[in-house]
Amino acid sequence: MTFKKRKLKVTDKYTGEVIAELDIDSIEDLRKKIRKARDEQKNISDKSFEERIEFFRTLGRLIRRKSREVLEILAREGGIPLKYGRIVLRTVTQAMLVIDYYADLIREKDVESFKGRGKVIYEPVGVVGGITPRNAPLFLTSYVMGTSLISGNSVILKPSTKTPLVALKLRELVKEVDDSIPVEIGILDGITAAKEFISNPLIDAVVLYGSTTTGKDLLIQFGKYLESTKTSFYGATFIQGKLKKIVLEMAGNDAGIVMSDVDVEDAAKKIVRGAFTNAGQQCISFKRIIVHEDVSKEFIEVLKDEVSKLVVGNPLDDKTDIGPIGSPTALNIIDFMVKDAEKRGGEKIIEGKREDPFFTPTLIKFDKSLILGKKEEEKPFLWREEAFGPVRSIVEFSTVEEAIRLANDCKYGLRAGVYSGDMNVAMEVAKRLEVSSVIINEDPQYFDVSMMFGGIKDSGIGGAEYMVLHLTNKKYVHIA
Repeated sequence: MTFKKRKLKVTDKYTGEVIAELDIDSIEDLRKKIRKARDEQKNISDKSFEERIEFFRTLGRLIRRKSREVLEILAREGGIPLKYGRIVLRTVTQAMLVIDYYADLIREKDVESFKGRGKVIYEPVGVVGGITPRNAPLFLTSYVMGTSLISGNSVILKPSTKTPLVALKLRELVKEVDDSIPVEIGILDGITAAKEFISNPLIDAVVLYGSTTTGKDLLIQFGKYLESTKTSFYGATFIQGKLKKIVLEMAGNDAGIVMSDVDVEDAAKKIVRGAFTNAGQQCISFKRIIVHEDVSKEFIEVLKDEVSKLVVGNPLDDKTDIGPIGSPTALNIIDFMVKDAEKRGGEKIIEGKREDPFFTPTLIKFDKSLILGKKEEEKPFLWREEAFGPVRSIVEFSTVEEAIRLANDCKYGLRAGVYSGDMNVAMEVAKRLEVSSVIINEDPQYFDVSMMFGGIKDSGIGGAEYMVLHLTNKKYVHIA
């Protein structure tokens, strides 16, 4: 008997048009791809670092040549404006051209030893299962793929079912450069893929970029899998399930702190880029703006002026700054956040609204009394949780201590920004912020291969780290 394959319909997030129909992988299909990734892992691990570096440099140049095709896919399936897509594509290709930076991190190293000599050797974990979200389909897919391969691992990627075409295009370009490179793409729902990545003995590491709830659920599923492999005999208990590296990069509710001694116009322009780029659908977007009361009025006026210049519309239009929200669920949540904020005493400074598939830029001001000293459930939902759309909150502070309290009043700990004319003050604040990375007076969207990434609290496990170190096993060798 022949079974008809189920189909995944990929839509243009602006028009709603179906732009592709893909076969959905069954669990058997996924297992075949995992087996293929395992069988072909030596194709990459046997290559020298120099050969891997040259592969990526060639791939980076090819992606640049194919940039028009890639950008159109990003705009249509992801709703990502061309203007922002070009920045992402440039970041990705530049990273590939200088990927020797990552390679140098995991080359064999001499280490101190009281007697004799010591060496540290970095070895690939084996097969990496990567799960990536819809909001950064090129950047995060490339990041997981790139760090896996440069480390000598094969990789099977499970992109969001809302944005799978970029991942498929990336694999196509990989194979055009070198058909032996072990990259597989799974087209199926995330829950099924996560369970298989956890339980399949051929997978050695699982990397997840997604919401905190999704990350916590993955840990629950991992625990259930291990529990299911527990056996007992002769009074002894054994758990047979395989331990794996689990790398979780999750949500952020980042704060941008604006001190009284800043260049207000410069800071406001950077904050707007940090808050509204890609319609605010980024884990590292500034979602909570914390501004000193002495410059608040001027800052808000510049902010309003800068936001008024943002164009909402077709992501294929070069003038567009804010494209459609890529998920109806996300639209519903940010719509609720705005209504809840107003009900709890928030004041709309920038009057945005829902216009499916868009949400126009919105800024809501909260008095600090609505936050400081309040129980978690009493605070506005917009303040407590990640707003995955162009809806942002702003609060005034009086003292540095207050700014730090407001910034740390959050269960997430991904990134934060400080804008100040006094570097000593900025550094002191940075040290006290409960996040894994802080940018000072920088464009919030800035990222390059030299930057460690990760989260603490509900944003991740382990904090800022280079992904290649997660995806290798260290071996210490002592020599007499």
